[in-house]
Amino acid sequence: MLKKLTITKDNKIWIATDYGASYFDGEQWTSYNTDDGLTNANVYKIAIAEDGTVWFGTYNGVSHFDPTTNIWTSYNKDDGLAGSL
Repeated sequence: MLKKLTITKDNKIWIATDYGASYFDGEQWTSYNTDDGLTNANVYKIAIAEDGTVWFGTYNGVSHFDPTTNIWTSYNKDDGLAGSL
């Protein structure tokens, strides 16, 4: 199920779903899930930072993705977050 659609400054599309996040660059789709670095596949929110990195709010934490380096960093309760949703 589609939960959130976010459009970047350069008109790229990020979609949050129950099964991960998908990205459309204008030509092709790329999908991401826990195998790629999301802390949970159930994504509720997506926020694009000023530097172009992407934050994902998931069922049990947050994940940060840098599309220029393809580096993921995830945080959950074990890292000091208050708890899951």
